[in-house]
Amino acid sequence: MKKIILILTISILLFFSFSAAAFQITIAPEVEVKSSEITLAEIAEIKASELSAAAVEKLKKISFKRSPNPGYSKRLSRVLVDLTIKNQGYNKNDFQLQMPNIITVNRKSDIIKETKISSLAEEYLKSNLDFAGAEIIIESRSSFKDLEIAAGDYELKAAEQQNLSLPNTNLKLEVWQDGEQIRTIFYPVKINLVLEVLTANKDLNSNSKLKKSDFKITKRKINGSPEGIIKDYSELDFNRVELSRTLKKGKILKDNYLKVPYAIQWGQKLNLRVNFNNINISTFVEAKERGKIGEMITVENLSSGYQFQVLVVSPTEVRVVSD
Repeated sequence: MKKIILILTISILLFFSFSAAAFQITIAPEVEVKSSEITLAEIAEIKASELSAAAVEKLKKISFKRSPNPGYSKRLSRVLVDLTIKNQGYNKNDFQLQMPNIITVNRKSDIIKETKISSLAEEYLKSNLDFAGAEIIIESRSSFKDLEIAAGDYELKAAEQQNLSLPNTNLKLEVWQDGEQIRTIFYPVKINLVLEVLTANKDLNSNSKLKKSDFKITKRKINGSPEGIIKDYSELDFNRVELSRTLKKGKILKDNYLKVPYAIQWGQKLNLRVNFNNINISTFVEAKERGKIGEMITVENLSSGYQFQVLVVSPTEVRVVSD
């Protein structure tokens, strides 16, 4: 009987003490937060009918410490919560705090799947790599794991400044939340191109005179830059080019395999054509060095002796190139 009376007495005292307090705060032993700061609004139930709406909002915004990283936990003490509330100008009789001595605060997280990351990488690279007529194949170079971030809306996008190279590159990606960049990811990929190229039909020796029948157009997977690869018969003048080294059957023909003879010899008289204000002027000059078609060489005006640079366009003709 005495025990029952004691329990009733304590209950009555607690009732009156809670009634006397301006507000009550209840915090469970384990709570979960979303934002980057642990605020009273996220971890507590607040009963404050005696307070104004402005005072309640101020209470809700009380921050205790930074939230744990997504997927992790932190411990928060009753002492810290109590002191922080009192620092807002409240005394111990103004509120009742119901919480354990220590609580666990968990941070909600979301997962960005590796498939979403690789899909973005492929879409970006195919849109920003300019290889006309090429099929682009994107492969991941590592076992990249899913990415854990804080729960909430987010944007995954490619960074504006990229340093793209072939065949291997690290694509820079960014994760944004609430207008703030929260993560930077370097996603390692291998870039392959599938192109139609010229390949040798048979073993070809160095110094061979080339014929169209020596080659065929084949689709090949290219590792690295396609620069210098011969892709079409129209890129070759079969009357002029020879092989500078041996080319095995099935190998791709590249421009560094070609020995292009000099079209212009030193001392040769050449026809110089100049277009000035839609007026074509033609005169003769003398070559002061050897040159191949497409190269710049030095020539001399036969009348004045003035030397200048021109572009070789044929074995008999050169042209002034304006800036």
